Amino acid sequence: MEKDAYPSLAFYLRLSVQDEQDLASLREWDHLHMALAGGFIWLTGFSEKEIHSSKVQRIPHKELFYGKEGKLFFLDKLLPQAKEPQLDWKPIQQVLRIRLSGYNHNFFGLEEHIQIRLIPSEKIRSPFGLIVDLDAFSSYMQSAPVVRTQHLKWLQLQEHEVLVIGSPTLPLEGMAIWKSGNHLLPTGYEFDLQILSSEIANRIDPSNTHWILWKEDPSFLMFKKEWLKTLSISSVRQTIK
Repeated sequence: MEKDAYPSLAFYLRLSVQDEQDLASLREWDHLHMALAGGFIWLTGFSEKEIHSSKVQRIPHKELFYGKEGKLFFLDKLLPQAKEPQLDWKPIQQVLRIRLSGYNHNFFGLEEHIQIRLIPSEKIRSPFGLIVDLDAFSSYMQSAPVVRTQHLKWLQLQEHEVLVIGSPTLPLEGMAIWKSGNHLLPTGYEFDLQILSSEIANRIDPSNTHWILWKEDPSFLMFKKEWLKTLSISSVRQTIK
């Protein structure tokens, strides 16, 4: 990370809790810290370059500040607005959960409206990963041998769910998933129109940098491939408090 021109300044972003999902792109900056106060989400830990980056600037309805000598200023302003916030800061990846969301599946325009569905499949496919309960996962990892986990990757999804990718899968109960391109699908299901699998992925994620994890309903969540961490007791302890 480049050195800031003003290393003594702290930078802040404030956003209404109703707009939480607009912060999803910042989750990969795991050095950021987050807090909630008075119906607002606060983020801090930005470098000067990051607070001025396009990734931050394109977030709608945000307010940007810097802190100096205990006072809070709007970014690029000289008059203080308030005292610097003294909040219960926690790592962004601990507070900002990845959330499932519905999606408008009309990818092909009004003249070519196609309903995306997952249907049961009898095809046998090798498991690519496993979604497991957070408590069971945490308990297992306390004594799991390194040789059993060192080739696996993981990510906390919802508040009580964890995704573990790799082989062999963990000896835990959960929902097995298989891989179709960048899609992660429940084992025993496939797209009704499997031939359009690649086109669907391209419409959802033109950058081709995310995994798209589907549920049977079919809702999905999307997360960057680089968010997956090597599975180890230390990475679990750093993430799950």
